[in-house]
Amino acid sequence: MSELESIKRQAAELTKLGLKSDAAVIQRLCPAIAAALRAGFSHQAIHGTLGAAGFVTTWTNYRIALGRASKALATTTTPKVSALGVGHAAEPAFEAGMGETNSVPQKSGEMRTLSGTSSATRVMDALRQAREVANSKDYGRIGRDLYRQQQRDQRRKDRP
Repeated sequence: MSELESIKRQAAELTKLGLKSDAAVIQRLCPAIAAALRAGFSHQAIHGTLGAAGFVTTWTNYRIALGRASKALATTTTPKVSALGVGHAAEPAFEAGMGETNSVPQKSGEMRTLSGTSSATRVMDALRQAREVANSKDYGRIGRDLYRQQQRDQRRKDRP
């Protein structure tokens, strides 16, 4: 059986289960998707096969869910240390064709880099971090201390 046929069959079964999340379906299909990539099929062909199986998802959702699933798989396949020494990690299911970034040809012939995490997620993380920094500082106290220091400097008799 072809890898794409396997993906189509598994996607149809998962669609019948009625899972609420596209990411949950794609995460369960990760081993089959990795096998299809190793066999030489493109992400576009795999995405099309998912649609033909009745699992309709946007290209962006497919790409982001696949990136997150590959990260989750990568963290679960880290080497384990045993009493006898370092063990070997399981073979990563995602090879160079399906890592953090992939290149997808555009209609105009240019290449666009795909990221595993959306830029909105990175922006939200940066905003959260900036808010934490701003909340951790008492700018009122800093301003009062600066003002008092300036007042003291003006009252000093031996000013430079």
